[in-house]
Amino acid sequence: CFQTNYLGHYLLTKLLLPNLLKAKNYVKKGDVVVKEEAGRVVNLSSVMHHFCPATSVHKNQEHQGEVITHNSEEWWKECARPNISCNTYAESKLAAILFTMELNRRYGNLGLRSVAVNPGAVNSDIWRD
Repeated sequence: CFQTNYLGHYLLTKLLLPNLLKAKNYVKKGDVVVKEEAGRVVNLSSVMHHFCPATSVHKNQEHQGEVITHNSEEWWKECARPNISCNTYAESKLAAILFTMELNRRYGNLGLRSVAVNPGAVNSDIWRD
């Protein structure tokens, strides 16, 4: 889940980044261009990021019972490993939000804009037994 919901999107964005920075979007007021911006990145998130605890115990044998936090590089590496976390969906959605914030921090001064959006609830059978 983490690989599909976050790592794939991260890799695609990283590969497209040079083109995103070269892209030109013009903000006009009437016929006058008032601002020129680079490309845009839209990441889908979810309210589920609220269910990603600030600290957690992953099932990694290397860290038996050790509490590590999402501020730790090791925590994020474990999110990407299969069968380590029981909360990969929430972790992937938190990762998308943090990635969005980091894109703005690193490239906002170059005109790149990144947003994370919650598309809302969908009436589906995704959670059926």
